[in-house]
Amino acid sequence: MAGLMLAMLALGLCTSNGRVLTHEQASDHHTRAPKEEWELSDRRLTPGSYAPLVRLPFLFAKDGDTTHLLDSINRHAHVILFWASWCTDCREETHALVALQKEFPQLPWLTVSLDNEASKARQYIHAHALGGIHLFDGRGWRGSACNDYAVALHGIPFMALIDRYGKLYWTGQQTDSLHLAILRATTTSSACGTKK
Repeated sequence: MAGLMLAMLALGLCTSNGRVLTHEQASDHHTRAPKEEWELSDRRLTPGSYAPLVRLPFLFAKDGDTTHLLDSINRHAHVILFWASWCTDCREETHALVALQKEFPQLPWLTVSLDNEASKARQYIHAHALGGIHLFDGRGWRGSACNDYAVALHGIPFMALIDRYGKLYWTGQQTDSLHLAILRATTTSSACGTKK
């Protein structure tokens, strides 16, 4: 019996509490804790590194091809905003975010709602006139875009400024810091210009 348990441990088929998993369960068992995955992801999110592409369904029904539109945006400087209607900090930043969108109308915004219900996200967007192209996958913190941007490690709101080359220019949580980053990017270089 001891030999069998050692063999199972060696194969990684036990959880941290010692319960043996079936083969099907073991296939979904992560070798790292989720926080470690986010930390590893976060190490790749340094200024100058390529930003992970975000491809999620639209929150609002729109004509046209989602993938085509998102690919088009990814060839221009843009902002990605992760948020949720239930988030107190997001609510506090909303007025400043809307003002920033009006100050830089040439800069597209992708907003990714972490709400579990699309209707709540839609109501919030309408009530607060939050602009942008609104995306939703209904998986909250477990969504692929959240994982790619290590959002659970940072919390929300979480924002990223992507330059026209598809590289991260700035990431953070404060609208005033994003404002300074946009000003710096537009005055010191053509990083926030349009690709030719």
